[in-house]
Amino acid sequence: MEEYVKNYFDAEYNLLHDTLERNPAWLNVNEACDNAIQRCLGVTQFVDMCGDGSLSFGVITALYEEVRGKIENLRLSY
Repeated sequence: MEEYVKNYFDAEYNLLHDTLERNPAWLNVNEACDNAIQRCLGVTQFVDMCGDGSLSFGVITALYEEVRGKIENLRLSY
C-alpha cells in the first residue's frame, strides 16, 4: 500500500509541476496548489480509513507531510 500512496503523491506532484511550468493563461497557482494538497489529503484519509492495515497512520502522515511540503515549495517558486 505504501508504494501505491508514494506513486500517487509523485504523480500528483509531477502533474502540478508540469502544469505550473507550462503556465497556461487560466492557471491560478494558489488554487492549483490547494487542489493538489486537498487531493493528497483525501488519499491519506482514504488509506487510513479503508487500508488493509499494512500502513500505519504515522507513515501515511509522514508521506502526506512530505508531498505537502514539496507542493508548498512549488507555490513559492511560481
